[in-house]
Amino acid sequence: TEITLPDTLKVIGKRTFQNCIKLTQIVIPESVTTIGENAFAGCSALQDVYLPGIKIQIGSNAFPKNVTIHAPEVSDGTIYARQNSILVELPLRPSIMQITHSVKKERMILFGTLWVFCIDVGC
Repeated sequence: TEITLPDTLKVIGKRTFQNCIKLTQIVIPESVTTIGENAFAGCSALQDVYLPGIKIQIGSNAFPKNVTIHAPEVSDGTIYARQNSILVELPLRPSIMQITHSVKKERMILFGTLWVFCIDVGC
């Protein structure tokens, strides 16, 4: 199950989605300023969390460890992921690299303290 929250939402309270075991992806709008503690705890199928906002207060254990957080490079979402050893995927800036092949996917990923540049090039 994938959920895109409405852009009128400001707060995701404590334990709001806790134990939603069918939730696989959630897109959180820029209007959200706070995600409460354990908001997505126990969401065992959750794989991707999209946090477009730069400033967002995130409570402790808001997300399970098995997720990938997609967030701006300088954001509270990225800070949260680093502090909790959660995988972070950042959108790339076009100036980083020019590729002559067809690129399917390019991204920066944080593994612990190591940033890795990944490219999936089409044949």
